[in-house]
Amino acid sequence: MASFNNFSYFYCQLLNPDTRVMRKRLLIIAFFAISLTLKAQQDPQFSQNMFNHMAVNPAFAGEHGRWVVSGIYRSQWQGMPGAPETYALNVDAPLRLGKTEGGVGLSMMSDKLGMQNNMHLMLNYSYKMALNFGVLSVGAKVGAINTKIQGEFEATDDPSQDPALNGKDIDLSKILFDAGVGVFLSGRKFYAGTA
Repeated sequence: MASFNNFSYFYCQLLNPDTRVMRKRLLIIAFFAISLTLKAQQDPQFSQNMFNHMAVNPAFAGEHGRWVVSGIYRSQWQGMPGAPETYALNVDAPLRLGKTEGGVGLSMMSDKLGMQNNMHLMLNYSYKMALNFGVLSVGAKVGAINTKIQGEFEATDDPSQDPALNGKDIDLSKILFDAGVGVFLSGRKFYAGTA
């Protein structure tokens, strides 16, 4: 009971208008704590995402109720060396296990940007549930990303900034595990999802 009383006292103090300074300090500490744990990523960019659902959201696998093969390609800043170039190839189909409706899919994506090349290979599964107003799909994906840095690095300021890349031909490669989840809701005249 003592721990609940301590918690309720602390909570009441946060809501008390006289403790605004304490709330500001806690918010600043929370902000810095969160920012210390975040890592940046460069996700591939597509301008026609309505044709590329499965590469983003695993819950889309088997959505059409038949075998579907789709692909999308994007090339930016043509003529510039190291310009971004991205393509995705998706294959998905419905899957029924007993009375369980679902879908499976395979998604492959390549993203080249300068010296960096990322190749994604993902296996998707979705579970589908019929609702009165549409179909709710919950999906998961697992796979691997082969990330590679290859080429000749040219440092204009100080080549010793990064000892792995200091003015020589680079060929570094690493395979990483990747996983994700998603939800997709579709009806006759709408669809929405998050992943």
